[in-house]
Amino acid sequence: MTAIATPPRVSIGNPDGGRFTAFPHAEPALNLAPAGPDFSPEFEAARGAELTKALQSLPKAPIREIIRASKTTDMLRDSYPENWIDGEAPQSRPDAVRSLEAAFPNLPATERDRHVELIRFAVHTEMKHWEDPGYVLNPDHPYELLIETADYDSDDDLTERGQDENRSGWATLADTAALHAITADQNYPALQAA
Repeated sequence: MTAIATPPRVSIGNPDGGRFTAFPHAEPALNLAPAGPDFSPEFEAARGAELTKALQSLPKAPIREIIRASKTTDMLRDSYPENWIDGEAPQSRPDAVRSLEAAFPNLPATERDRHVELIRFAVHTEMKHWEDPGYVLNPDHPYELLIETADYDSDDDLTERGQDENRSGWATLADTAALHAITADQNYPALQAA
């Protein structure tokens, strides 16, 4: 059996992504894209702080709009067993991600992927708090603390009230990211027509 030589391709993130190129390039040694339905520890270590900063820099919106956007984010939350009392998620994570991607049909793939990645990362971090009631004490990801630990009287106060407030902060970031994705999706056809 002989191997067929495949011409080198341009990386997906380039404007010419997916096309063949005349110049070969080395493939990255580490794939930092989300691994399967969840984020790998390597992905979080490499990109977690960057994604947190991007989420925190999103323009704030009225709470009423953020609450409406949470219906979109809930599609993803529903795939986490931690979100359910019985621990049984009604849909799989890959199905939830596909539903989330389908919620933004007007966006080009690269822009949709960017919005979906932000939403997924925020929900993923939010769900860590449900899974581990003392997660806010985890020193491994300092960028995940949206609260000031000095605002809490004791470790017990931090693990009770602080945990809830930090989780709630991540939920708001996820819903805010969804709102911006919805707005971008709705405005994209008008921008193209202009």
